[in-house]
Amino acid sequence: MRALFDYGPEDIRATNIQDPRLNDDHAMLVEVSATSICGSDLHVYRGVLDSMMEKGRSQTGHELIGRVKEIGKDVGRFKPGDRVSMAYSCSCGDCYMCNVGQTAHCETTNKAVYGFGVPFGDLNGTHAEALILPMPTRTPSRCPTQFQIRAGLMLSCNLPSAIIANKLADIAPGENVALIGCGPTGLMCLDIALQKSAGTVVAMDKVAHRLSVAAKKGAVPINPSDSDWMEKHSRKQARGVLTKSLKWLGIPKGYRWH
Repeated sequence: MRALFDYGPEDIRATNIQDPRLNDDHAMLVEVSATSICGSDLHVYRGVLDSMMEKGRSQTGHELIGRVKEIGKDVGRFKPGDRVSMAYSCSCGDCYMCNVGQTAHCETTNKAVYGFGVPFGDLNGTHAEALILPMPTRTPSRCPTQFQIRAGLMLSCNLPSAIIANKLADIAPGENVALIGCGPTGLMCLDIALQKSAGTVVAMDKVAHRLSVAAKKGAVPINPSDSDWMEKHSRKQARGVLTKSLKWLGIPKGYRWH
């Protein structure tokens, strides 16, 4: 089969490898129907994580819609043919961190994440024709057939990230919020904030199309590239202050205070 491997900054290669074989009674083999490129994958591509990726060995990708091809004898939740999605991380569901909801910091799997190299469990990635899912009793889920594939792909990483951000922000009804970064996950975060009856949501981005989408959803769009963006913000933000911020940048300079 073919799979994508990291060979260094801006060097991701499709490589022919042996088909994965199921040798674990507590794992299952899944054929990939669709996968996607997350903003985190771009960190790998750009070399931000170069020191932890083993060149020519570390696979990429952590978002999936697939079909179960084979199951280990101790896997009871799934059967061949099931359509599944999965969490981007692999967790046991039994350790302390899992029990308090911090599954991405699972003590059993040592923070294992698909497609991020040796320090994160050395798991295979979803940018492949098939992959092995260990511990499938915990992190994969059946994906209803009525789900469109492109919507189902959001279940692995993007949508859960948007949900937990809103949960941590604990936005009160009517509370004014700054949304910094209007990519796909940021826009999902906006949807949830508005459903939670947030007050004014000021959406900031430098991409005009993303700001247009945010405005149609009900946010106040601000482009920080504009020289008068502070004045525009003051004018549009007629009452109250911004008491919460939701940041979806993923770059260090996005966290500098000016």
